[in-house]
Amino acid sequence: MWNKNDDTVMWDDYLIPFVSDNHPSMFPSLDEFVSIISWLSNGKAAGIDGIYNFFIKKLTTLHKYLYEIMKVICLEGTPQADWFYCGLTYLIPKGIPRRGSDYRPITCMSNLYKLTTKCVTKVVQLKVERRGLLT
Repeated sequence: MWNKNDDTVMWDDYLIPFVSDNHPSMFPSLDEFVSIISWLSNGKAAGIDGIYNFFIKKLTTLHKYLYEIMKVICLEGTPQADWFYCGLTYLIPKGIPRRGSDYRPITCMSNLYKLTTKCVTKVVQLKVERRGLLT
């Protein structure tokens, strides 16, 4: 424990010497995307975009277009406007506030941002399941 460890550890068994560039891109299908939308909570506050999940769910004619937009954002890494990643932070007082710690901050992110992160989560979930990483 007190002596310097001179053991050389080789990680060659664990390292992949080359990763191919032709790995398939993954993104949820349109049906999976619509399923993700159906699970959005109506009660979530709208962020800076002012778009409520209720309207995202009910305007079904927009689902196909939202799907294409989300696909471009996730697969092509297209930079988005600042408002997409910004949130509104409200300081809710706990009781009668006397100092800064008496406030509870709540940040409302854009619901379109939340939808994008749900799509990314779905892709990660599919990858983990296909590779059997949870067993």
